[in-house]
Amino acid sequence: MNRTLVSAFLAVALVAGAAGGLASRFWSAPSVFAQESPKSVSAQSFILVNNAGERRGILNVTRDGSVLLRLYDDSGAPRIEMGIPAAGTNTTPGYPDIRLVGPDGRTTWSAHGGLLPLRKDAY
Repeated sequence: MNRTLVSAFLAVALVAGAAGGLASRFWSAPSVFAQESPKSVSAQSFILVNNAGERRGILNVTRDGSVLLRLYDDSGAPRIEMGIPAAGTNTTPGYPDIRLVGPDGRTTWSAHGGLLPLRKDAY
């Protein structure tokens, strides 16, 4: 009786495996989003983090409508800030603001709206 029961279980397992293999040839799951390349991604903020999940950079649109890119050092302090101010701010709209910040938090170099756009024949 024990031998008959084991033989029956093996036969059922063999038939079920064959049926599952045959069914998988005719039916496949649709691809997931991670397998497809998106043509564009939209967001109000992009945060770049390292392997430990610590913030190392951010690209966002600020409350006044300006665009800001900020890069952080290992300790989390902002070191490079670049932005394009919106109309109505204290700087010249449309011209970039660039700031390099030292380890002590003081600005070591900046160009606030003083950069002129490149001529088309300059590059």
